[in-house]
Amino acid sequence: AVNGNLVQFTDQSLTSGYGATYLWDLGDGTTSVQPAFLHQYAQSGTYQVCLTIAIGPNGGADSCFASYCELVTIGSTGPCDSLDAGFTAVGGPGVNFANSTIDLSWSYSWDFGDGTSGVGPNPFHTFALPGVYQVCLTVSTWDPFTQDTCFATSCQLVDLLGQGDPCDSLQACFVPSVAGPQAFFFNNCSSSPDPFNTQFLWDFGDGTSSTQFAPIHTFPPGVWDVCLTTSWQNCVDSLCLTITATGGAPCDSSFVATFGVTLNGNVATFSASSGGQANGYLWDFGDGTQGGGQLVNHVYPPGGPYNACLQAWYWNGTDTCWTVPACQPVGPFSQNNPCDDLDSTFTFNLVGGSTVVFQP
Repeated sequence: AVNGNLVQFTDQSLTSGYGATYLWDLGDGTTSVQPAFLHQYAQSGTYQVCLTIAIGPNGGADSCFASYCELVTIGSTGPCDSLDAGFTAVGGPGVNFANSTIDLSWSYSWDFGDGTSGVGPNPFHTFALPGVYQVCLTVSTWDPFTQDTCFATSCQLVDLLGQGDPCDSLQACFVPSVAGPQAFFFNNCSSSPDPFNTQFLWDFGDGTSSTQFAPIHTFPPGVWDVCLTTSWQNCVDSLCLTITATGGAPCDSSFVATFGVTLNGNVATFSASSGGQANGYLWDFGDGTQGGGQLVNHVYPPGGPYNACLQAWYWNGTDTCWTVPACQPVGPFSQNNPCDDLDSTFTFNLVGGSTVVFQP
């Protein structure tokens, strides 16, 4: 149970036989050997707490050991609390859809209302016929605290009954998202009659600019007017928004995660690495399930290959910093269990007297 920065930890393990001994690693450099206790964290953040139990005579060489780890968030809300399915729709008949918030740990599923669907935070979709369509977005994410997936859905009507000047379809649009204390990711949701031949010019208001489609930019502390100008043929459209960049430690741009995987039948063993900087790891196994930890085993259903992804995170003193997902295919996996091939039959021959020779 969490109350501010004060946490009640209680062992709920099933033990029998010899008395159990406990070792808690509370993720902030402190430990405990009690089965139940209160702990006060010095600052807010997300900590990986691990409990190791030894059962046996005096915790000696003949003892049995078991460990369990879980992420504990102090002083902030869980990932499901910030889930946002709101979106904007710009253009027509080609429409650029953009979620109000971009989060690399979220999954995005779109129903365009015309019998087609899409994925990703800002898909571009062309409707075949004029009309009014009900478009719905469902976002989901994994909550490591509840060990469950949470969802949020939002729907709105998109009116494509009228078509005017081609320049009317060129509309500048962007949604800024915080990528660190002074860094912002600018999600480009602009609409154009010809997206592949449209130019983009960003003016960040601090004397710098960019022609990237969706840049990430780090500002000096302050309030800045950011403007995006889109141009196509003789058409031009602009949009300006004001952002506030607060001081603090930015996330380390060199922080990356990698992983290796070994297979034994349908069991995959994943091993994560991030140069020792990570406080925790989040796995998306690609089969609709997720998990946490640096070294994990996962049993896959038959089929595949599955696209397994890893994100690592660390607390920089003011914010939780996440890596870009590292992904690789795993599988495919057989329908058969390798244990099905085991055969315990044998033959025997009587070799005179009472001597019997057994052969597998």
